[in-house]
This record gives sequence, C-alpha cells and structure tokens, in this order.
Amino acid sequence: YMDNRWLNGARGSGNKGVDTRDHLGSNYERYSVPDVYKWIVRSTSGNGKRSYTDPKKGNCLKHDDIIYLQNNYMDNRWLNGARGSGNKGVDTRDHLGSNYERYSVPDVYKWIVRSTSGNGKRSYTDPKKGNCLKHDDIIYLQNNYM
Repeated sequence: YMDNRWLNGARGSGNKGVDTRDHLGSNYERYSVPDVYKWIVRSTSGNGKRSYTDPKKGNCLKHDDIIYLQNNYMDNRWLNGARGSGNKGVDTRDHLGSNYERYSVPDVYKWIVRSTSGNGKRSYTDPKKGNCLKHDDIIYLQNNYM
C-alpha cells in the first residue's frame, strides 16, 4: 500500500476537513501545520479547549473504551463520523457549538476502540475488553452513532 499517509483534521473551509496526507512531504505540512496531524485521546468531550485535563489522564486506553478524538490544531474540533449521504462522511466539527451537535447527534463524536471488527454491532463485546492497549497493537475504531 502506501507509506507517508497520516490522518489529519481541521482542514479547509470551516476547519472541518479530514483526510490523509504526507505530513513529511512539504515544509508547509511539516512546519506550518504540524498539529493538524496530532489527536488528543479523550474519555469525555470536555470543554473544547485542547488544554482541558481529561479525568482519565494517566490511565491506559482499553479495548472497548469509548473515546473522543480531539484535533490538536485548534480548540473545539473533534473527529466525527457517520455523516452525510449513506452515513459515510468523516470530518472535524465543534461538538459543543450547537444544540444539534451537542444533543441530537452526540454519538457521532464517540469512537469504540476494538481489537477486531467483531460482528459490526456497537453492542458487541470485544474479546480483549478491559485490556490496556500496548504499543504496536492494531486497532479498529468503530463509530458509536449507528
């Protein structure tokens, strides 16, 4: 497949864009916008500030945990999925910025950490539930919306 592809967010119009790019391929990507490639793992959405201290800070991330991924480029940008036609879209939006995002579709911002794809249902119990992730573990991220 391809080397030099990193997930990045808070791109484009409204800082909503998410894609994979070559972080090391240009001086602009490497030095002007390096934080678009960094994600903060959260147990809660917090207050939107990147400086927010997560209540589970220092704890290990476990299989079957539900997490939020906040982009480190700017405050109030979380990875979300199951958007748009066919519920296939992924972008970064302000989860706390409107009543619709906060109360009508809060689960689009939640991701379930999996060791396997299982049966595809959100209610599936991961066989490694409760085990801490280790370096070099391969994971799946399942959107918690549907």
